[in-house]
Amino acid sequence: MNSIVLDPSGNLLFSFRNLSAIYNVDIRSGKVNWRLGGKHSDLKLGAGVATHGQHDAEYAGPNTIRVFDNNITGTQQLGTSSIKWIRLDLQRRTAHLVRAQRHPAGLSAAATGNAQGLSNGNTFGSRGTAPHISEFSPSGQLVYDATLPIGTYRAYLDTWP
Repeated sequence: MNSIVLDPSGNLLFSFRNLSAIYNVDIRSGKVNWRLGGKHSDLKLGAGVATHGQHDAEYAGPNTIRVFDNNITGTQQLGTSSIKWIRLDLQRRTAHLVRAQRHPAGLSAAATGNAQGLSNGNTFGSRGTAPHISEFSPSGQLVYDATLPIGTYRAYLDTWP
């Protein structure tokens, strides 16, 4: 497990990197409400929704999850990493990709990374072991990028005091 947050109903949202799955668990009973991805997904995944070795699953709205998809299984990099916004329809038990934001240099992060939604609609985040922090517009345009000497687990954009 590499992240845990509350969902809008007060239940728990877990990201399990080694399972390539995100779980929603009832905070009172411990019962699994649903699983997104992995070998036993309870939701039908639309094109591009599947994550592999993901980090930092968080709610971006009542029915939308934002996650950093490392796109790696074990030690095999499957392609470029991306920040994914995934819309859930729990009544229909489906998940659809809203957008996937990839670094234009085709960066792949073997581990770590995060995605922060900003008030202007942009997305900021760490590329994990690919040593970059970046900001994207909702259309996927890279608006800020910095190369770091080493990777970073997570990065957040905030005002300096």
